[in-house]
Amino acid sequence: MVTAVNDAGDVVMLGQDGAWTPAPRARNPDTGAEVYHDGQDWQPMPKAAAAPPPRDPMAAFQPPDLDVTADPAAAQPAQPGTGSGMGRGLGLGTRATAKGVLGPAAMLYDLAAIPQNAINAGVKAVTGRDLGISTRSGGEHLEAGLDATGLPQPRTLGEQRAARLV
Repeated sequence: MVTAVNDAGDVVMLGQDGAWTPAPRARNPDTGAEVYHDGQDWQPMPKAAAAPPPRDPMAAFQPPDLDVTADPAAAQPAQPGTGSGMGRGLGLGTRATAKGVLGPAAMLYDLAAIPQNAINAGVKAVTGRDLGISTRSGGEHLEAGLDATGLPQPRTLGEQRAARLV
């Protein structure tokens, strides 16, 4: 038998005549648990469904891979004929390639920094004084260096996916 829960939270069954009728219900007097009969067996009452979040009326107008949290001015498409789209793509490709080439060196840096970070943490725990040794990871140094060169960061989901592929 087909059952459903209507907007009021009542369990209804589809009858032989095609009409929806309330399903037989029972309550355990000791536990307060409610059950309904689905036409074959007793089933626990479904929990009331939470109201769906309000629908954003502008969601239909957002491109599917646009990062709407980014700077709105940055989300504007390149003007045709300016070459800025090609330049941005070249910059993103250069950034992704540099990360791919220099990534292993950043990992080696992280490995070499383990004793340095341990010593810094120990001195700070004992004396309360920080030695001023950088504890940023190699990846953070790499990102900072690429930012300093002015290479663009991937903003949209499509750009981020493409950067991961390189």
